[in-house]
Amino acid sequence: MSRKIVSVVLCLLLLLPMLAPTTDSAAEKGITVYELAQLYYGDNEPKEWYTIEHKGFTEETPNYLKEAFLYGFIDDLSELDHTMTRSEAAQRISRSLVYALGDEVPTRDFGVIKPEDFHAVANVIEHSIIDVINGNFEPAKLFTRKQAEEGAERFRSNNIRGIFPLNGAGNDSHITVGTNYAYLDFESKDDATSYIEYHLDEITQGVKLSRSANQRVDIGFAILELWAPDAEIKFTFKSGITNIKFRQSKAMYGTFVYEGWNGEGYTAEARVLKPGEKPNMTVQPDTVHQKLYAKLDPIIKKIIKPNMTDVQKVKAIFDYVVTHIKYSKGVDFLSAENALEAINTGRGVCAHYTALFHYLAMRANIPTVPLQGDSFVGRHAWNMVYVNGKWSYLDATLADGKKTIDYTYYLKDANFMMNTREWDGFGYPDINTYPEVDGMKLKSTEEYRVFLLRTIENAGSRPKTIKFAVTNSNVDTNPKFLGILYNEANYKVTYDSKSKVYTLTRV
Repeated sequence: MSRKIVSVVLCLLLLLPMLAPTTDSAAEKGITVYELAQLYYGDNEPKEWYTIEHKGFTEETPNYLKEAFLYGFIDDLSELDHTMTRSEAAQRISRSLVYALGDEVPTRDFGVIKPEDFHAVANVIEHSIIDVINGNFEPAKLFTRKQAEEGAERFRSNNIRGIFPLNGAGNDSHITVGTNYAYLDFESKDDATSYIEYHLDEITQGVKLSRSANQRVDIGFAILELWAPDAEIKFTFKSGITNIKFRQSKAMYGTFVYEGWNGEGYTAEARVLKPGEKPNMTVQPDTVHQKLYAKLDPIIKKIIKPNMTDVQKVKAIFDYVVTHIKYSKGVDFLSAENALEAINTGRGVCAHYTALFHYLAMRANIPTVPLQGDSFVGRHAWNMVYVNGKWSYLDATLADGKKTIDYTYYLKDANFMMNTREWDGFGYPDINTYPEVDGMKLKSTEEYRVFLLRTIENAGSRPKTIKFAVTNSNVDTNPKFLGILYNEANYKVTYDSKSKVYTLTRV
């Protein structure tokens, strides 16, 4: 049998799922990588401005699979038969999205989501590509065709291999794409020069990019080669790179700490490679992080002893942060720079306490997430940490300022922390994703708080009174948490023993 006939047969086999109608039962089954690629890219017109260079791709390969590879949705044709869990789908979808990464996981079951999946899950929820189910994400359940179809219209791809924005490159060049590279061959030298000026000069500040001679530049997340014999611009992406975040004139990559929509990761620091120099294709920290890690590692070695449990490690880190930093006035942001400043100066505000704890915990392999929001002390920052099989919260800033360390806000649950602060996601009830609750049959403190928040939100203004009833004596009906959200109003709760109904009153 000729190769051409084999290719045609393969193409027909790939098309069979598209020809078959989708039944109700099929819609409830787990969707494969192939089917999801077809759903997302199947209606797109073929594009002539790119070529795929990867094993198995031929002229007969369906266009939607080529686009899936172009935008980083798939890495290899061998993946196509895999049926995905919701968490796996979130990772695959997120890395191929044009949108910025999300930073909040607003689900009740965030504790069963792997920390390394947080940004991907936050991303697909933020953009309504994968919907929450009764307040939960349910990461281990299969991602069904029905669920995929519900969010398909909001899916957008525009980054080469899911990494680097096209920025109009397809209009003026032909792009050859492989697993870890993209070569841009422009129609003219002027077009290539314009692309360099408008899209590369800013992210390679400190290096003068050549306008004609061959040049190789390490840009942190990739090796950039200009004016090669086979293409004017070549990107070879480093191993482990997924999403790149562009902020103002900087490119951010690596492990991200998200503070709002501002990425805090490694900043691309361009460096011209010498002739014949072998490039380092692993992700390298930027200068600030290198300095920070050089300071952190001796601290970890000093305070973390062999055979310590994670709980003991967290306490050692917490105690070090509290005793090392002296609180100073001012406002600042979470960053590696502030963690480094806290070590060097021994002074800082909540952002410094939080950043230093975060990076020390990371270096000790303790899962942690920095949080921020409004609190009884104003805009504030603190940490969430995973120990004893669950996420707990701690506030190093508020532990300082006394003769001894104050552990009032150390390894507490969300209900406790809500009395003094609010934040987005990660245990703070989200009224947009939480299931409906019966205000006369509230079973938990969480349900009680969601009911009040939702009732106030739906009213459009703060009602004078809200009535409710509980079915569990352990429900904490203290309305103190409302004072953080609506600080100009005070609330009290009274109980009618005859009707067994509570009344929340705004005073």
